[in-house]
Amino acid sequence: MKLVLFSKHFPKDSLDDFLRRGQALKLDGFDLAVRPGLGVTPDNAAEALPLWVKSLAAGGLSVPMVTGPADLVDAGMPVAKAILSAMDKSGVRRLKLGYMHFDPKKHASFDAALGESRARLKAWEKLGREYGVRILYHTHSQTGGAWYLGANASAQRLLFEGLDPEWIGTYLDAGHLEAEGEPFELACAIAGPYLAAVGVKDVVKAKNADGSNTKVWAQAGRGMVSWPSVAATLRNLAFEGPVSIHAEYQTRSEEEFRGALPAEAAFFRELFQ
Repeated sequence: MKLVLFSKHFPKDSLDDFLRRGQALKLDGFDLAVRPGLGVTPDNAAEALPLWVKSLAAGGLSVPMVTGPADLVDAGMPVAKAILSAMDKSGVRRLKLGYMHFDPKKHASFDAALGESRARLKAWEKLGREYGVRILYHTHSQTGGAWYLGANASAQRLLFEGLDPEWIGTYLDAGHLEAEGEPFELACAIAGPYLAAVGVKDVVKAKNADGSNTKVWAQAGRGMVSWPSVAATLRNLAFEGPVSIHAEYQTRSEEEFRGALPAEAAFFRELFQ
């Protein structure tokens, strides 16, 4: 497996900053966010992505996957082909999509939302095959008013019915799975041939006075995720895909966040070594 860092937290950093950070943290590379406002954007991807991938590789760092904009859900969006073409040119073979939802105010029924999302993924399957890029969909726990479709592996298998696992893949997130109550080992078994990438972050859940739950992202090892189980499961599967450190723990300042990052990286290096 390749242990990489999700890059969305560093919008002001240059390519040289990324090289220094990846090497200092002793990681294999980056889960590179291609989004507006970052070093590589959908608009400049044709030129910037090959340059970043080549330059990072020269420094011993890889880019095994790209994370697209959070609203990248339709294969017909103009940025879709732009990103996929740049990835094909760069040799990056995994793209994480944005999110699809079931909104009771918008959809007549759950089946209607499911059918709409399956049609979207079918179009992505075709486009991914065209560019030689596997399309990944991330497990994301409930946040806000609309429910995430494919929030865990069980829901994703329902969503992926009839889709080719060569071109459509599950991006399991250990923290979000914990928040949703699906054990990581079970999630991997359910994902089966669709398992393509893993996101790692820790979480704490607390009960509020009104009976609802709040999830708080925590530094690795300080939350509820059973990390020994996660590591053992991936070893038993001989998993070779990227493991992306999301580093979404909450801090009081950017300085504090960056100061905690070496410990976050070290935790996962030691866990998966």
